Order: sequence, then C-alpha cells, then structure tokens
Amino acid sequence: MSPDEPGEPKSRALLIGSALHPLTGPARDLREMEQVLSLYNFTVTKCLGPDDEDSSYPATRSGILSAWHALIEKTKPSDAVVIYYSGHAGLTESPDPSAQSRRLQYLVPLDFAATTENDWRGIADAEISHLLALTTAKSHNVTTIFDCCHSARMARGPTWVKAIDPDDYRTVTAHIQRMLRAPDPPFPHAYHHEHNPHVVSIVAAGTSASAFERRFADERGMAGDRMGILTEALTHTLRACAGVGPASNTPTPATDGTAQPLRLPWRDIMRRVRDRMRRTCPEQYPDVEGPQGRLPFKLETAVSQAQGVGGPGGGNSSAALALLETAPGEVLLQGGMLHGVEPGDVYAVMPFEEVALIEGKMLAEAEVVEVGPVASRVRLRWRGEGKRRLGDGAKAFAWKSSALMPVGFSAAGEWEGLLREGVRGSAFIRLAEPGEERECMAQVEGSGGRLVIRHHQHFLVREWEVDGAEGRRVVVAECVSVLESVAKAQRLLDMRDDQMFESPDLTIDYEAGSVQDGAATPLSEPNMTLVEDGRMYITVTNMSRQMLYVSMFDVCADSVTLLSKGSPSGIQLLAGKSYRFGEVDITGELCGSLIGWPDEVPRADSMPETISLVITDDNIDLRNLETGPESTGPERSRMSGRGTGLARLVDSIAFGDLRSIRAEKQAPKHMRYRIINIPCQLAPRAPAINSAMAALSVS
Repeated sequence: MSPDEPGEPKSRALLIGSALHPLTGPARDLREMEQVLSLYNFTVTKCLGPDDEDSSYPATRSGILSAWHALIEKTKPSDAVVIYYSGHAGLTESPDPSAQSRRLQYLVPLDFAATTENDWRGIADAEISHLLALTTAKSHNVTTIFDCCHSARMARGPTWVKAIDPDDYRTVTAHIQRMLRAPDPPFPHAYHHEHNPHVVSIVAAGTSASAFERRFADERGMAGDRMGILTEALTHTLRACAGVGPASNTPTPATDGTAQPLRLPWRDIMRRVRDRMRRTCPEQYPDVEGPQGRLPFKLETAVSQAQGVGGPGGGNSSAALALLETAPGEVLLQGGMLHGVEPGDVYAVMPFEEVALIEGKMLAEAEVVEVGPVASRVRLRWRGEGKRRLGDGAKAFAWKSSALMPVGFSAAGEWEGLLREGVRGSAFIRLAEPGEERECMAQVEGSGGRLVIRHHQHFLVREWEVDGAEGRRVVVAECVSVLESVAKAQRLLDMRDDQMFESPDLTIDYEAGSVQDGAATPLSEPNMTLVEDGRMYITVTNMSRQMLYVSMFDVCADSVTLLSKGSPSGIQLLAGKSYRFGEVDITGELCGSLIGWPDEVPRADSMPETISLVITDDNIDLRNLETGPESTGPERSRMSGRGTGLARLVDSIAFGDLRSIRAEKQAPKHMRYRIINIPCQLAPRAPAINSAMAALSVS
C-alpha cells in the first residue's frame, strides 16, 4: 500500500519492556509512556513480562516480533506509529582486531538466556532495520524511542546500567547470515545506506555509551520505583508540550483558559530533555536522528509565525544553539569554532516555547567573550525585570555577527535600494565597500527584470526573471536567503585545523570513487570528477591508536549537506577500523550515494564541489553546518576563516562534548579536530536536462 493513499488517521504505539535482572524500571517506563502518549491520542499495545496483566504480548523474541508485525498489518498511510523499547541492549564486535567487520547491536528480550547454537533469542539491528522498512512502507510517520544501552560500562552513582556483557560475535553474525540465506529472506527490500529517512529516532545513548535507570519520586513526591533516565526526561518534556504536568507553565493559554499544546520540533524538545538529564544523569547523552524538524508524532515540520524578527534565521528554531549555566552567573553557549562562533557575536536568548527570534520576547542578549572548539563563554544582558534565569530548553539565535561576509553588487535603480534594504538585517552578509572586490564571496547583478548571483569561483548560483515591483521584492528576499546559504557553505570550506594543538593521533586515510554495478572505482585527486546520476562512495580508515569520530559533508554552491546522517554526532571509528559511506552495512552491498545537480542552480559545463571530512576525538553534533530547513545553527565568516578565527582558542572554556558538564564548574576538556577537504568537479549528465535533485542526495 502506498503511504500517499488516503485513510482514516490513527495513532498506534507499541511499548516494549524487557525487565531482565538487575533492571526493574521498564514497567514504570511503560506506564509513564502510555500516560504521555494518551495525551497525543495514541492507542497502546504492550509487551511486558508474563505476570503483567495489561500486557498483550510477552516481551520475548517471538512476542516482540509478533506484536510488531501485527502493528504493521494494521497501519494505514495516514497513521502515526511509535515503537518504544526499555530494557537491556548489547553490542558485540569481531574478536579479530584486524577485521573490518561491523559492530553488531541487538535488543535483549526476556527469553534471551534460552539462546542455543541454532536459536539465538536476541533481536539484531538488521532485524530492526527490516521491521522499520516494512513499517515505513505503510506510513512515513514513524517515531522510535530506544531507552537502552549500546554497550556495557560500569555505572556510577545511584544508577543501574541498561546493558549486558557482549555476546559472542560469531553467534550474532551466524544468526543474521541464516536469515539472509533463507529461501524466503526477511530482507527482500533495498536498505538505506544511512538512516531511514522516514523515521525519527530518539536514542538514549551513542553506539559505545551506556544508558541508565534510577529512582525518581512519584506524583506525590514520595520515593518511587526506578525509571529510565531518558524516559523520565522525555515524558516530563512531552507533558509540558501537551500543556499538562508540573512543567506545563510554558504553553500559551487559549482564550477559554485551557493550556494549548506547544508546536515545537523534536530538536527543541531534545534540547530540554538534555538539560534535564544533565541534572539527573550527566554521564548520559541522548540524541535524535532523522528529520528532527518534525513536530512530535507528525509529518508536519515546525514553521515559524514570527514577525518583526531582528536577525537571521529568526523564523526557524533550527538556527538556534543551546545554552548551559555552569555556575551562578556563568553561561556557556553550546557552540564554538567548529560551529562557526566568533568573539563579539551576539545571540538572542529565547525561552523553550518559542521557535523563532522575536525581539519582544527575548530573555537576554548573549555576547560571546571567549571561544573554544565546541563551547563559548557568553556575557548575558538581561531584558526586563522578570526572573533572571534561563530555564530548561532555552536557546540562542544568531542576532548580530562580529564579522559579516562581503557581497559585491552591480545593480542600479530599484534593485540597489531593495538589495541594501534586504541585506541590512542579515547577521551573515553585508554589501561590500569599494576596494573589497577580491574578498567578496559572491557578486549580485541586477539589470532590468533580471537578477543573478555569481559565485566567486565564476559560476551562476541563481538567476531570476521578474516583472513588477512586488515581484522584485520577493526575488530580493530569496536572493538574500541564498546568499546566506552561500556564506554558510564558504565558512565550512574556510575552517582550518586546530592550530594550537598538534594532532598526530587524528590521522585517517580516505578514498572516494564511483560505484557501478556494485563495484568500486577509486577516483584520484586533484582531477576528481563526479558525474550527475552516477553513484559514489567514500571510505575512511582510522590510522591512529585511538577512537575517532568523522562527520562527512557535501558542499556545492549554496548547499551544505550532512552525508553521514546515520551518525549525526559523528561516525565512530575504532583504531584501525574503516567505514564506507554508500555501503549497506547489514548486507555489505555497495550501492553508492546518488549524485545530482544542486536544486535550482543553473546548469553549466561543470562546477566545483567539495567533500569535507571533520575528524574529532569525541562525538559532536555538527548539523548546524547544514543549509536548508534542517540547519541548526549560526556560522562564521569567510574573512575570519583564514586561520585567524581558529587561532583564537581559549582553552579555559574548551569543554569538548558538553554531555559531561554538571551544574558546577568543571575542569576544561579540549576537543581536538582536523578538517580535510576533498575538491571535486561536478559534471552534468549528457544530454543536459533539468533536475531537481540535491547534490549528493542520500538515497
């Protein structure tokens, strides 16, 4: 059945709780999640233990699979689906350190101990991917929530780790291979070589990190049962968004006095979840993968209703960065050099419930005074006489940049006036002064009814033909938006390595090439050419002696796209291990990533394209570097990107990945990083015809 066919919309959730020793929290997790999902009109099916009266299926391997298949059978194209799991999870890898075999993740049902040589009772990540593919074939509105570990660690404090010891790698691998070799294999469909694009995934921890449970007070304030750290924070926040619960003071009252649900995207919800988890369990860092701009349990994305916005991206919560109060009066902006933050930049601080920069609702101005690789110290200037506190989920929008990128222009008459007016409010770009021609990242040319943007590398980025004054105003607004995206793309290309620290341990080997009929053909620099409608791959190998993280970006014209969408905080590479973008890790099939011409860019004989690799020694979310509706933060200027910006390292505030920051001061941690840019040329297919495909779109 096509997901586009009409149908009566339903909201269905499958809640799975596997309370194997020593975990006791899954039962309460499911109760709390059921209560919260009822606020969003979900009908719930539960998989729990045999003694749980409200369980429809046992949380055994067969019970979980039966329940999930039953849910798929009922699902219609317009339905909303939630899959929730609380319990143990495992991670295992090949005992051969030289092998390039992938690490295997799996869920641990109640009957896991009954595993035999030919009857493995876990649920492998390959099976989960298969089930999700079947689910999204019925409906594209799918959300998964996994409150479980991906590897075992020792717990600290009053918490219990939600993982088990690694199982035998050969046992799990043999199980997956038996399924692949079956006469009627359970994987007949094509897999996404990155993340399933239709699924919003909320995960409690990274691939090699632990998730925890602990005791939380009940609704009477008494000592309660254990509960998953993620589940407690997520249900608390979703209640607030629905207008109920102890945190429900944020929704805007309706005219009849009732609380109205907040229309906030998952990215904002997860900011508040992380803020709460920093107090309840600082060791744990949750993440959201997939289309994080969606509203909870909807296909609809958050759209700003902001008016009178005083800065760029004001109508889009994706342009915001989080804030963290590390001590009374001391605040960190959770963005640094790698996010494009500069000393002197000013951010507008908005409360959790706002999705846009609205000057009249600003809590404070945050001026950047010191910048580290991934965190910056800011000085707050509060507005109004109300409570001077940030609150969970407060966010900072780029408002006033300390260094604007110059744009050249040759336009007369009405075009010139409209351009000056349009650029005046931007925190990314400005019109160039005489003598700055060589520093311009782009040139705008307006004549008669035609307006064009020409890149500093001498290709057309956009061209418009328009009639009438109102049409010119609309085109100039689009022009300014495109120029800001060009600026973001250029800033990524201008980023330089960590200059204050030598990085011999951040060494990787890489190879890029084309894919045809499943075979790889390496392409050599500097004459690497990518052909439209072809397919490509990128292989990275960790040559150092430590774990590294790699984020892959494609940069072309005004487009910056995170290629490694399946690992939004970086692809985790163990020492000596490799990762190949464009390969389906479940089956090992090399399908490649489809190459397309950038959307709306005029066609030419060729144009420059760059694959950017950002290598760090800890995980970090760099989705703010993307352009378009899923971008998540402000950027740095081309002028200061020539080494001066990255040289302004202030190690006293270089806190690395902020997941470990508590509410008190901590010793600084420096995150080391490298930037590798792979220059390419993008060539059109022959004969040239129009295409609406984004460059290097992830298929």
